[in-house]
Amino acid sequence: MKKYILLNIALIILIIFASTFGTYFSPLNQRFAYWWSITDFDWLAILLIISASIVFALLMSIIKIKNLNYKQKFLKTFCIFNVLILIFMLSLIIKNYINVRKELIKIEKEYVDKAKNDIKNDNVTFEFTGGLSIRYTKSPENKINNIYKTYGITYLSTGCLFDDYNSAGQQKYKEVVKPYLEKRNGKNWEQKMKSEVEKLKD
Repeated sequence: MKKYILLNIALIILIIFASTFGTYFSPLNQRFAYWWSITDFDWLAILLIISASIVFALLMSIIKIKNLNYKQKFLKTFCIFNVLILIFMLSLIIKNYINVRKELIKIEKEYVDKAKNDIKNDNVTFEFTGGLSIRYTKSPENKINNIYKTYGITYLSTGCLFDDYNSAGQQKYKEVVKPYLEKRNGKNWEQKMKSEVEKLKD
């Protein structure tokens, strides 16, 4: 009987763990935030699920089973319900992982195709977020843009934040264009370009 008590406790802990941290089992590079996960966790929902499992186990334990008393029947039935709940939650996590993976592959392919096309046109575009970039007078701004064009790149503000999918796509884009830009502009080209831009800012 003690074995089933410990098993039920372990299953409840696993159910809570799966509900709390299941979203981090993802192909996306999500930053792990323990406190955020705990505060965002729907404790009422999991409490209702476990309570419903207890009620059903109590009702099912009324059924007469040879050589088992009411407490034994309850613990075993409760264990079965907890196993089913855990399996259901794990299936949702796996399904979510597969769906996210499919969407991620699709987004990354779009960014890879875009990178190849930009390389072909000798116009690599780096998108950035955070709204408008630092403004200069028109003359220095044009000169800075000309420096960027000399190195075959353009900076474009999207005016909004990237979601996790587009952030991953941007990373894939950079991986594709990096060898091309090094071959085109030489090693340490970024430092050289930044140095030229800084001279115009001063």
